[in-house]
Amino acid sequence: MEIEVSYGSSKLSAIVPKENVLDVLEPKSSLASSDNLIEGAITSPVSAAMPTSLSGRRVAIVVDDHTRSTPTRKMILPILRKLEAAGCRDADITVIFACGIHRSVRQEEAEAMLGRDLLERYRVISHDSRSHDLVEVGITPTYGNVLSINREYFESDYKILTGDIELHYYAGYGGGRKSILPGVSSESAILRNHSMLYDPRARIGNLDGNPVHIDMTEGAKLAGSDFTVNVVKDAAGGIAGAYAGKAEEVLARGAKLVDEIYKVPIQRRADVVIVGAGGSDIDFYQAYKAMHTALNALRFGGKLIVAAECRDGPGNDIFYDWIQRYSRAQDVEKALGGRFILGAHKAYLLLKAVAAFRIAIVTGMDRSLVRRMKVEYASGIQTAIDEELRSNPGAKVYVIPWGGRTLPFEA
Repeated sequence: MEIEVSYGSSKLSAIVPKENVLDVLEPKSSLASSDNLIEGAITSPVSAAMPTSLSGRRVAIVVDDHTRSTPTRKMILPILRKLEAAGCRDADITVIFACGIHRSVRQEEAEAMLGRDLLERYRVISHDSRSHDLVEVGITPTYGNVLSINREYFESDYKILTGDIELHYYAGYGGGRKSILPGVSSESAILRNHSMLYDPRARIGNLDGNPVHIDMTEGAKLAGSDFTVNVVKDAAGGIAGAYAGKAEEVLARGAKLVDEIYKVPIQRRADVVIVGAGGSDIDFYQAYKAMHTALNALRFGGKLIVAAECRDGPGNDIFYDWIQRYSRAQDVEKALGGRFILGAHKAYLLLKAVAAFRIAIVTGMDRSLVRRMKVEYASGIQTAIDEELRSNPGAKVYVIPWGGRTLPFEA
């Protein structure tokens, strides 16, 4: 049978004997998608409706930064209409990009996300996690994380969070509390929180006992929020669901829908998984997300064949440095000493993966560059699968066309 997987903005195909293919794993695509869901969620929230009077009160609206593909303008417009109806003046509204430890949002990026009209009408700022003007709001009770947050957010009378709920490979899910920690928190608090990713409960699609999630939730309570609007996108990027109200309830509702769309049950693990990283494969660093989820469908020692264009090469410089310096995940963990260093953490995860599985990548990167990242170079999907089936003719195969959007799990 002919199989296709995503690659950059296109697809790659190969022929695989039908008897070898266990299944093609894809997210659900039949769910209704509509921008009207946002307006409906704000009008009929799951809890804590927006007040009808906010005259004279300062309002902060936290929105995702440039690293997310959140439909921010679609979400913020009905919120602004509600605020205007409640008597809120434009001068009393501040939009804050939840940059966490990312760089500030550039002017052209802000315009693309919000629109020039909103930039001219409202005060818009990027959170700086290293600012000397942050406000300490307390210590998270479970893990003792000292939390300082954006002063503009802290001093606002009414606080609104926006964002999307999606799978996250160590927080479990994005959305809700994540707008505060890491969104508008101090660098030290963010690094302390993210350092808990080494805990086995800090995994994609899991909130139960997840220390990263627990610490984020407690941090969000310390910082406070009044109203949250989150969306869940479908596999095509449309809006499959929207929820509004208290942050924790919004996250719980959204996570259920994410599971319904993106978690795909399997009865067994395969000998070979072929996965496309298209849409999130601008570089190797981003493409790893598709590899990470695909490994859920692969047996120990099995072969992962990845299609990832990686037109910008390895991506994160810190990741590239650490993946060259170390050959074992435990060596990275020892060198980190419990710290979180953005980029080094992904070197740790990749080295854990290559210790348990065989990983080959079909990519636009140079063969020698690929090898420096501790994975195999494959000249094509067809070549890679043919070589594997020659050595193991009875190998069972899963095909995952959209790796970053699909989470296999054993039912």
